[in-house]
This record gives sequence, structure tokens and C-alpha cells, in this order.
Amino acid sequence: MQRLTSFSLRHPRIALLAIALVTAVTVPGLLQLRSDASYRALLGADHPAVERLDRFLEAFGGGLPILVLWSCDPGDPCAHALDDASLAMASRLSAELEGVPGVSSVRGPTTSPLLVPSEDGFAVRYLEEGEETPADLDALRASASRDPLWLGSVLSEDGRVGAIVLSLESTESEMNARAVSELLAALEPHQAAGFRFRLIGHPVMIKLTETDLDADAMRIVPALVLVIALVTWAFCRSWRATLAAIGTLLVSVAWTFGVLGWLGWPRTAVMQALAPCLLVIGVCNAIHILARYASERASAPGRLEGRRLLEIVSGDIGRACLLSTATTAGALFSFATSGAATFVQFGVSAGVGILLGLLLMFTLFPILLARVADVSEVESHASLGWSRALGRSVRWTQRRWPLVLAFSALLAVLGAVGMSRLEVETSVRRTYGERSRAVQWLEFMNQRLRGSETLEIRLGLPAEARLEDPETLRKLSDLREFLAGVDRLGRSWSLLDYLERANAALHADDPAWRRSGDTAQANAELLLLLSMAGRDVLTPWVGPDRSALRISVESTAQGQSEYRRISEALDDWSRANLGAGWTLERSGPFSVIQATVEDVQHTQAGSFLTAAATVFCLIAVFFRSLRAAAMALIPATIPVLTVLGAMGFLGIPLDIGTALVSAVVLGIADDDAIHLLSQFEVRRRAGATAVEAMLDALLHVGRGVITTSLALAIGFFAFVISSWESVRNFGVLSALAILGAAVAVLLVLPALLFGLDALRVRTRGKALGHGAVAQSEGSAK
Repeated sequence: MQRLTSFSLRHPRIALLAIALVTAVTVPGLLQLRSDASYRALLGADHPAVERLDRFLEAFGGGLPILVLWSCDPGDPCAHALDDASLAMASRLSAELEGVPGVSSVRGPTTSPLLVPSEDGFAVRYLEEGEETPADLDALRASASRDPLWLGSVLSEDGRVGAIVLSLESTESEMNARAVSELLAALEPHQAAGFRFRLIGHPVMIKLTETDLDADAMRIVPALVLVIALVTWAFCRSWRATLAAIGTLLVSVAWTFGVLGWLGWPRTAVMQALAPCLLVIGVCNAIHILARYASERASAPGRLEGRRLLEIVSGDIGRACLLSTATTAGALFSFATSGAATFVQFGVSAGVGILLGLLLMFTLFPILLARVADVSEVESHASLGWSRALGRSVRWTQRRWPLVLAFSALLAVLGAVGMSRLEVETSVRRTYGERSRAVQWLEFMNQRLRGSETLEIRLGLPAEARLEDPETLRKLSDLREFLAGVDRLGRSWSLLDYLERANAALHADDPAWRRSGDTAQANAELLLLLSMAGRDVLTPWVGPDRSALRISVESTAQGQSEYRRISEALDDWSRANLGAGWTLERSGPFSVIQATVEDVQHTQAGSFLTAAATVFCLIAVFFRSLRAAAMALIPATIPVLTVLGAMGFLGIPLDIGTALVSAVVLGIADDDAIHLLSQFEVRRRAGATAVEAMLDALLHVGRGVITTSLALAIGFFAFVISSWESVRNFGVLSALAILGAAVAVLLVLPALLFGLDALRVRTRGKALGHGAVAQSEGSAK
């Protein structure tokens, strides 16, 4: 690192030209950046759950639906979802939406079929038939208000909420985004007329999330830059040095995000943490450089200044900065073991980003300090108070190191026990938080219409089975009955609902006939009549070639244990009740969320273990000592275990945000231990006692350790302004763990070193004692 700094200071034009060229290549990629909260962006297009969902939707008529809900409460333009004002609005809106690219069908109060008894059996009627108002509109309204195919689908039980359901052609993100934009534009005149709409569906969630992500970035990053600037200025009391540090950090962020844009990696909820991580991790190297500069300048005033002193500082701390940055990058690269694409992308981009930041911190930053900032402004601010406080800490730890180690071991054990109780939850409410419009709209739907999340099941038929066979429909009925008894599952929808409604309509709506036909011929006739409804009634429920059936079940499941319990119950039922040739496949939002839960759990466990192993190996190689690696890793691990253990004991679940905490904090927390351990080892090799070496090492780097920890913690606390609950949780937990790591470095690491020194002295004393005894016995002989 010293050679890099020396070259940059001696040949600044060449260094600045190289930096400018890289900037010119990477920064245009920022224009290619996009936000994406789709299942594809989160898990990856080739993830088994996403591929299974795509196959399912293609088989049953297209992409994920969008529901447009409106209410008819006091103060609204309508009194009932089927009154004249509401139907007029629904008619115009449905007509507008049918022409939107990417929309395959529109189903609402004016376009949904009604099966009503007639002289010929039953008739398929609509509340709007051509341009004419049906003469029996009031009777049709009454029929719709009690039709089980309408209730919970396009009409609430109390008739105060109506819905229009848009079926999309595919799950392709760009097409869905265009459809949502067209939908929002179509709603504007009706909103101006007083109607209040709530939009439900994954495509809408993507659109809202993208808006929230962009708004969050505009809030968090400027606030974080301001916080980092204030912390840096408070440390060095030089605005020009502070601006040099901020400028260097922003260049590294621009490089990283430019590369993301060229790679086509989207900004997701997980990637939302990338820019803040780069900023708060990068500023630590700047503070260490400024701290060493001020310390060297104070110890030898007037002897060395400017460029030469910066080269000396680079040589003094360059190795420690390289190691600490490498271990942080290694910990972040551990996310590459995740099965979710967004975690992999975060780990790779964050690891590369902080390495780029290190490169700039030892090239661009020294140039700016020497030529723009005027490093002579940087003040030491070393005080007798700091020296006394650090001295007291060292002496206290020397006397009570057994107590410190015992208490640390207890925290680690309790943390490990608490971690075993951690559950994973990735619900919409957990991810986006109560303030999100998406959550508020979902809550409205859950309370007023039906459950918003669904478990989709594909029931595959044997080759010899026919759809209309009573045995086939009996299997579907048995599955429906089983699902009704599973906790956290609600009403189910399938072909049976339409067959039962049609059969009852054929028999003057007699409830006794609300069942499928008794024979294959009767069921075939019902299917023929339904297929003549003209609105693709059967397509969403019957697969291609009539080889599969769909059943859609409302679900309120949350958390890892509930998803696993429901899935295992379905698998057990399938094995016990489906014979040869039958298949049962889970899909839909339930299945994707379950896959996300499993990936979050695997990411948490895998990244933590991989990060710990990576950090240990890197430190061992750099220090050429397994003991040093263990000494640096232990203080970094204890705070992580404590925070995650506390989450387990308090019942705080893991989500896509908090799953980042362990590896990120582990990679960051070892940095201070590396700086302190590096200075300690130098002084021990020079002949100092353990206490002398520790005291001198703390005086050398202690203020930088404390300042960088505060800067990191304050930076992560800035995440509380995010509108996403998962992002806020990640920031708060990371900040607490980093503060705990600072305490561990100042107390636990010295206690470990003092304990090893005491053990070494005791072992040497015993060896000398045994030698003396042996010599005495020899003399006696």
C-alpha cells in the first residue's frame, strides 16, 4: 500500500488520469440501473421456485393477477358495489383495461358471468349485456349478492367492496410494469370523481417497491453522507480533509454502482444496503489514515510534513488496512453461497466495492490531502484524558481478565442457544413495514374481501383419468376437504366451485344440488355449458389437455415453522391418498415465499460459517499465526452471537434484511481487532511486556478504533429513516453489534492476550521449577 501511495503522490497526473478513465467507463452504467422487487430479482430467474411458478402460470392462463378494489362506504360516490354509480365506473374502467398491452382478461362486476336458473336449465347472464341495461337488473344484483363464485372474488360479503381482476399474459417484469402504469393512468379520472382504489397483486407490489426503493435511496444516502462528514470533521477538524474523504468514498460508490448497471443487476431490498455499507466501511480507512497522520505529526512536529509523512503513514497502517479490508470483503463474498440471486449479487458487489474503496483511499485520497486539503490543518486532538482512560482500561482488564473472559464465554453460549431458536419470516408486512401502502392495501383486502396470499396447487391426473370422471372430481373434493382443516389455510377455489354452482342453477338453485354430477356424462354436460359462458371460465382452473387441475387456497401462514408444517401436511396427504400417476405440486406466492424463507435461513447459517472461516484463514495467512487469527476473530464473533441470540430469545424473526447482519458485522468487527493486534505484536517483538505493549498499542490506535466504531454505528443507525422495516432492522442490529464489537476489542481482546501471557509465564515457571528439582536431585546423588 505504501508503494501505491508513493507512486500516486509522486506521479499524481498519471494516477488521476487512470482514475478518470475508470470513472468514464463505469459511471455511464448508472443510467442502466433499475429497481426491481420481483420474485425473479430476489431469487433469480433460474431458481426452482420461480421456474415452477412460471410453469404453473403458463399452464393456467398467464401471469400473476392484479386486483383493483374500491369501497362504497359513507362519503364515497357509491352506496353499494353493485349500484348504478359503481357499475358505471366498473364498466368504463373494465373497457379501458381490456385494451392495455399485457392484459389477457378483465373480470369485474360487469364482466363476470352469473349462472341463473332458466326454463332451459340455467342461463349465463351479465349485469351489463351489450349497451342495454338488463330488464331484470335488480334480480341479477340480488343473485350476484349471494353467488358463491362472486363473494370473496369480485364482491365482498356485505356488498360494500367491489373488485376488478386483471389477468396478465406473463410474469415478465417490464411488461407488468407497463400494465401497472396504464392501470394507474386509467384510475385517475375515477379517483377525481371520488372513488378510492386499492391495488393488490405482485406486479403492483413491484411498482410500489421500486418507487419506495428510489425514495429511500434519495433519503438514506444524502443523510449518511452528512453523518459521515460530521463524524470525520469532528475527528480531524478540517473541512477540506473531510471533503477529500467524502469525495473519495463517492467515487468508489459511483464505480461500484456503475458496474452494477452494466451487469444488469437490479436494486432490490437487499441491494438497498449496498451504498450505505460502502460508505460506512470506506470511511474507516480514511479515519485511520487521518488518525495516524495526526499522531505522527504530533510526535515529531516540524520534522516531517505533507507528502513524505503521508507515505510513512501509508507504510505504517497500509498492511493492517489491507488485511482488515480483505477480511471484510471475504466475509461479504460469503453471500455467494446463498441460493437467492440478490444475496449473491449483494455479496459480490459489496466485496468488490470496498476493495475499490481501499484502492482509492491509498491513491486518490492522499493526492487530495496533499494538494487540496492541506494536511497541515489536520489536528491530533490527543489529550491526557484519552491516555488516562485507555490506561485505566488496560490496567482494569489486566487485573480482571478471568472475569472478562468468563462473562464473554457466557454471552457466547447464551447467544448460541438463542440462535437455535431463530425463526425466519419474510411476509409483506415484515419486509415493507406498517407504513407501506402495499401493506395497508393488503390489510384492507384481508379485512374486507378475502385473504391476499394464496397457496396454489397443481393436481396432475394419471394418463387414463378423465376430467369429468366422478373419481377424478372426488380426489379434488377430498383435497379441498383436507385443506379446509389445515390451520392457517382458508377458503379454497377450484373447478368444483363452478361445477357445483352450475349444477345447482340447473336445479332451480336447490342447495341439495350444489355438488358435481353423479356421472361422467352429467359432468361433461356441465363442463360444456360452462365453456359456453364466453369469458374463459374454465381456463384458470383446468390445465392444458385437461391433464391437471388447479386449486387456489387462501393462506395466512407466517414464519418458517408454519410454512414447513403446511407443506409437510400436504406431502403426507399426497402420499396417503394419491395413487400411481397422480402428482401434487405446490406453487404460487406461498411456495415462492417458502423458498425465500429457506434461502434466508441457509444464507444466514452459510454466510456466517463461511465468513468466519474466510476471515480466520486470511488473518492467519497475514499474521502467519493461527493464534493471532483466533485472537482477532473471537471479539468479532461474540457481539454477533449476542445480537442474534437476543433476537431468538425475544422472538424477533430473521428476514431478508437481518439475514445480512452476521456476515456483514463479522467482516467489519474484526477490522479494529486487526489494527490493535498488529500494533501489539510489533511492540511485543520489540521486547515490551504484554501490559506495556497493549497500553502503547491502544494509545497508538485506540482513538481511531473508537471513532471508526462510532462512525459505523451512527452510519448504520441512519437506516432507521428507511420506509422498509427489514432495512431498518438491518441497520439497528448492525449498529448495536458494531458497538458491542468495539467494547469486545477494547476489553475481550486484551483479556485474551493477558490470559495467554499469564499462561505462558505459569508454564515457563513450572518448567523452570521442574528443572531446578531435577538439578537438585542430581546433585544429591
